[in-house]
Amino acid sequence: MQDGLALVCWFLFVIFLYFSTLVRLFVFTRKPGYVIIHLNVVFFLMDTVFF
Repeated sequence: MQDGLALVCWFLFVIFLYFSTLVRLFVFTRKPGYVIIHLNVVFFLMDTVFF
């Protein structure tokens, strides 16, 4: 159980880092197409991992 909790915390931390980087990229490049592509990839990966 403890390992599962640690894994979930680590996963959330990685997602937080990823999205903060994505926001920074979006602010600097002003190209929303990149963000949409990244979000599609993220949701695809989440579907693969969780379901």
